[in-house]
Amino acid sequence: MVLASMVHTRTEIRDITTSCKGKIKEWFERRYSNVALVKAVEAVGNNASLDASQKHLCKVTLVCFKRNGVHLSQEQREKLVALKAEISKKEYEFQKNLGEDLSQEECNSLFSVNFLI
Repeated sequence: MVLASMVHTRTEIRDITTSCKGKIKEWFERRYSNVALVKAVEAVGNNASLDASQKHLCKVTLVCFKRNGVHLSQEQREKLVALKAEISKKEYEFQKNLGEDLSQEECNSLFSVNFLI
């Protein structure tokens, strides 16, 4: 989906895949700010019968929750989710603009390009 959002020849396909990418990102951000879900992962992670890989998965998952502000107050989490949604919107617009840019530069050889201008 990521590749199609950047290089597909049809504009509507690029727009759809870029939009889907943003929606998936938002879905994950909402899941990782869910307090009930983090408590469930903590409970599972405290289970003594877990093997090393299962404990590691719980640890990594808890880090994702912390990065998404699950430790913040409800009001702060809502602000963070809104801020991330705004960032995703800007990212979508940026990707869309890149996908629609048809400008070209001609280069006869790598050495003819002056990168320091």
